[in-house]
Amino acid sequence: MRHSLGFGTGNEGGYGIKTDAGEHALADAVKTALDDASLSVSEIDCINAHGNALPDYDLVETRAFKTVFGRSIYNIPISSIKSMIGHAMGAASALQVAAACLTLQHSVVPPTINLDDPDPECDLDYVPNLARVARLKNVLINAHAMGGTHSVIVLGHPR
Repeated sequence: MRHSLGFGTGNEGGYGIKTDAGEHALADAVKTALDDASLSVSEIDCINAHGNALPDYDLVETRAFKTVFGRSIYNIPISSIKSMIGHAMGAASALQVAAACLTLQHSVVPPTINLDDPDPECDLDYVPNLARVARLKNVLINAHAMGGTHSVIVLGHPR
């Protein structure tokens, strides 16, 4: 059984499919979720990213993770299931939660497939092309909706 440990949300006041070039709304949502879960950045073992492969979105997401996690973000595997299933729009967040539950249950981080030539600034561990076995206790999920809403949830094993 997995539990929702914390939740955070933020809005950048955007519109349509364009994202704000700043990472502040997402960074605030991540911090809120961590605070709500009473977890430090060192207690996140994996991130299920929004990761829709749009360059501006991916860059903002990367910058937000760097802002919140600092140098430790380079040691946290980050993956996106959208690379395998596409963007399911309204169902995307639910699928991300299901994938995160399976990630925790099986201790396997899903790959970000077809990640062959990332932006040089997107230099984190995106688990390219092959799944990875890992010890996992807590997973952070980031979802982004058109219009600028960020929702972040932390799932983990019961405490």
